[in-house]
Amino acid sequence: MTATQQGMALVTGASRGLGRGIAVALAGAGYHVAGVARDRAALAELHAQLGERFTPVRADAADPVAAGELIDAYRPAVLVLNAGAPPLPRPLHRHTWETFSRTWEVDVKLGQVLTPEHAGKAVADLVSGSAIGPGRAEAGSFLLTGAGLTPLPEPG
Repeated sequence: MTATQQGMALVTGASRGLGRGIAVALAGAGYHVAGVARDRAALAELHAQLGERFTPVRADAADPVAAGELIDAYRPAVLVLNAGAPPLPRPLHRHTWETFSRTWEVDVKLGQVLTPEHAGKAVADLVSGSAIGPGRAEAGSFLLTGAGLTPLPEPG
């Protein structure tokens, strides 16, 4: 694996909500942020706001090939795993395997495909904004994704 670029942050789910806020905060703290999301228009809007401190990247970060390409291209010192799929809000007994496992397939998979690529570096693994708040049984698979924070290095 190539060396990290000091001062580079890669933020998934950067087009809105918590991911957007983290991208803005990191850029304000001196990091250059590669913001990953699927919404091209929202990424362009954030780029207009942050200017040269932000590189918009339209991609599905949970795709293993895209994940490897993102790490190779940007070699981030900081990796923020924020993209996620909100759970379908319904009682557990009304879920099919597909509706129940949607969050698992996105949120857990994201950590599995990006974290090994970034081994030994600063990682902030966050829950999706839709699941933050009072616990609900319908968020079942989401409870397994976990959350962890690693101290961030100085941007350089």
